[in-house]
This record gives sequence, C-alpha cells and structure tokens, in this order.
Amino acid sequence: MVKDVAAQLVVTRDYSLPLCMRLRYEPSDPYVVRATFLPTVTIRVNGSSGVIFWLVA
Repeated sequence: MVKDVAAQLVVTRDYSLPLCMRLRYEPSDPYVVRATFLPTVTIRVNGSSGVIFWLVA
C-alpha cells in the first residue's frame, strides 16, 4: 500500500519547507512503514539542482 501525504518540515518558528511524504506499507513486514520525502519546490545549490536525500534517525 502506498499513500502520498502533504507535509511541512518546520526548520524554525518562522521557516518551513513544504514537501510530499510517500508512505509505503508492506504486509510482509507488518511493523514497518517506510517514508520517502519528496520536495515540492526546486532547491538549487551552487547553481545546480538535483536529488535531495533525507535522513531521519
């Protein structure tokens, strides 16, 4: 089962970043819900845009 959810990453009290969170559940692993975070805006670093990897631990 896969479900896309709109979310916001709150950085400070005054700044947040909208993003889409894709949740994935597999019955073969019933105790895990996997989350993939996808930015909804283009972020440029040093003049180029690319894939953003999120690590939540």
